[in-house]
Amino acid sequence: MAQNNTIVLGGMFPVHTSSEDGQTCGPLRESGIQRLEAMFFAVDQINANTSLLPGIHLQAKMYDTCRLETYALEQTVEMFSSSNLYTNAGSTYVCPDGSNPKVNEDQQAVGIVGASSSSVSQAVGSILRVFKVPQISYASTSPELSDKTRYDYFLRLVPPDTFQVQAIVDVIKRLGWSYVSTVASSGNYGKNGVDAFINQTRNEDICVSRSEIIESQTEATYERVVKYLADDPKARVVMAFVNEDDVSGLLRAASNNNLKDHFIWIGSDGWGTKSFMLDGLEKQAEGAITLVPKRFNVEGTRSKTASLFLVTDSSILFFLLVNSSTELRHTQEDKVAFVVDSVYAFAYALHDMVDALQLNEESLNDVASNGELLLQFIKNVTFEGKGSSFVQFNEDGDRLGEYQIFQYLYNTATAKYEYTEIGHWQSGHLELNASALHWHNGVKPESVCAEPCANGEIRKSEGGVSCCWVCTSCPENSFQQNETSCVLCELGFKPGVNKSRCVEIEADYLKWSNPSVIIPIILASVGMVLTCLTTAVFIRFNSTPVVRASGKELSYIILGGILYCYIVPFFILSRPTASTCGLLRFSLALCTVICYSALLTKTNRISRIFNNSVRSAKRPSYTSPQSQVMICTLLISIQFVAAAIWLAADPPQAVETFPNPETVVLRCKVSDHAITVMSLMYNFVLIVLCTVYAFKTRKIPSNFNEAKFIAFAMYATCLLWIAFITVYLGTSDLNYEIQDVMMSLVVMLSASSLLFCLFCPKVYIVLLQPNKNVRSLGNSGTQKTPQTVHRSVAGLRVAASMDSLSAVSDVQVISCSHQTADGMGFRGEGVRNGDLTRF
Repeated sequence: MAQNNTIVLGGMFPVHTSSEDGQTCGPLRESGIQRLEAMFFAVDQINANTSLLPGIHLQAKMYDTCRLETYALEQTVEMFSSSNLYTNAGSTYVCPDGSNPKVNEDQQAVGIVGASSSSVSQAVGSILRVFKVPQISYASTSPELSDKTRYDYFLRLVPPDTFQVQAIVDVIKRLGWSYVSTVASSGNYGKNGVDAFINQTRNEDICVSRSEIIESQTEATYERVVKYLADDPKARVVMAFVNEDDVSGLLRAASNNNLKDHFIWIGSDGWGTKSFMLDGLEKQAEGAITLVPKRFNVEGTRSKTASLFLVTDSSILFFLLVNSSTELRHTQEDKVAFVVDSVYAFAYALHDMVDALQLNEESLNDVASNGELLLQFIKNVTFEGKGSSFVQFNEDGDRLGEYQIFQYLYNTATAKYEYTEIGHWQSGHLELNASALHWHNGVKPESVCAEPCANGEIRKSEGGVSCCWVCTSCPENSFQQNETSCVLCELGFKPGVNKSRCVEIEADYLKWSNPSVIIPIILASVGMVLTCLTTAVFIRFNSTPVVRASGKELSYIILGGILYCYIVPFFILSRPTASTCGLLRFSLALCTVICYSALLTKTNRISRIFNNSVRSAKRPSYTSPQSQVMICTLLISIQFVAAAIWLAADPPQAVETFPNPETVVLRCKVSDHAITVMSLMYNFVLIVLCTVYAFKTRKIPSNFNEAKFIAFAMYATCLLWIAFITVYLGTSDLNYEIQDVMMSLVVMLSASSLLFCLFCPKVYIVLLQPNKNVRSLGNSGTQKTPQTVHRSVAGLRVAASMDSLSAVSDVQVISCSHQTADGMGFRGEGVRNGDLTRF
């Protein structure tokens, strides 16, 4: 019979494992024995503590669960209903003499420490809530046990698997693994843990290749599971939510199938830091990473077993007495600390109850049997634990997650395998000591389905698995926005070097360092020098017959236009700005208009003089130098006014154009190309008219053979512009260099044709043949024959025309003989007593 000052606590431990068929108890388990001894140790410590529950004596009643739900359920029913079973009226149990059986009534436990397995705790918890008996588990981590509508009397000192799963996911992510498999023990612990893991990985870019449940603990089952996991060689990491029995079975199967170095095991707290199940399998387990709730080794636990009170059957009591001198050498099991703290949680709750309700030793037993009241005191306890830093329950009766992370490694100092702490996890924060990690051959194994894509490539899922993909390049002129999509760059932008963003494209334009620009610049410079030299020669020999006969006023205008033409390429080939674009637009047509306006005025004068000579000896009007300059100025002013209006109506500016998405060209803006064509059309009209007049005057007397050179220059000009228009229109905006260089060349060649055809012969005579730069004396006083009288009249008309031309050129004509405009011979005598100088 129990004394009134005695409080009984029940304990449920897996002292035996289950048999292979899962129906009966199997061999002894070292971990179960350690946990059972830990409860005895805690009870002894509390009873010896005079400040905790003074005057109250704790007793422990232990039950073996054999890791079987049905067996543990029977034990629970037996624990709390045995006295009622024999004393209730109508009992089916009677003595041989017909009387009711008399039994020694054991004092019932006010609370239970246990169980270990989540499935066993769930089965036991469903019965304890009926009897309103609080239950504190030291190892059950299933999230389902947090459901207070079903397990309202359940509490635990280990965090639920939701925290453990998050810690495992964080470890996998930190080590760069994204493709894993899972394996789970049968029962709620393994299944719920794996389900929580799979749900967590969906938001973490981690994919599960294969997921297996160990339905039975047979070698054939382990062989099947290991082979199935190895079918996908890319998924080398295996997250194992298993108990210690399944750990050894999986490792043996991996060894038997020569897969020792294939798998990287990540074990839950069911594996933890237990070593007994790894005997002979150390090499197969090397490198495994395991987690356990943070705890300390409890100092002072007995390493010898004494007076163990075991109930393994409903009707048979076993007493295991071991001599006190017998030492049990062991490494402290990782749940021992939580067993001790579970007992202390009951003790502190009972102590708080005594203080709060002012109870004495005898009344405590009756009040403590009120499980609902005791539960409230348990939920409110806070204390420094023996095996953990701080003990406190949340509103669901759970403890916040904090885990230690270990790796199973060979210690060369001790020459044995052991668990080495490599980090810890608390409240979502992982600290991992990478230098403490060691791998086979010193290389961290990979567990990915597909390698990361290169810069500028995106993933396209393969087989419906997000972690398995093929890499495809982003389309042209697009950048990689994220791992699965590309974005097209805007105009003027292109993908950067790593194709992670768009960068602005530097605008292209013709630079003077470009070889294709250097040649036109050199030619333009040479042309300017030659033009200046020619002008200087004309100025120096301004009064000589050759210079005066060429119409020096118009010649200087033509030379100015030629010089202007050689300057224009510098505008064309410069960096486009508002200033250079304005100068180019104004000058491109004007420079040639100056040349062709003066040339048209000159050819028109020659044509009018000689055509008029056929009809009359009177000099045509508007052939004086002043008139010619005015006509030329009028022709030039048309282009000048048109260009000025164009600049005012459409201000010049440099703009970026986009011949293709990857190219930006800085060009002068032209709002309407038709206006540009119209501007050049005036040049074309002048060129055509000059060509027509040059053709019409091609047969004038050789003394006026400048018309032949003009005709040649105009023919060459027409060919140049026809070729230019064909090439210019035949090239796209992408070939802007060709367009600009061709434009520069055609302007320079047009100027060069005039410079060399019109002025080089005169410069040659002036500088190298000065003997020809004199007045030419004709045959004066030659007697005419009667047969040529009628021709003399025509000759006089031509002579008069030539006199008009000479007058314009300030050259006095003395005589002309044997040459006429129509090929007839004539002789003119005494024409103003002058001399006709040859051009």
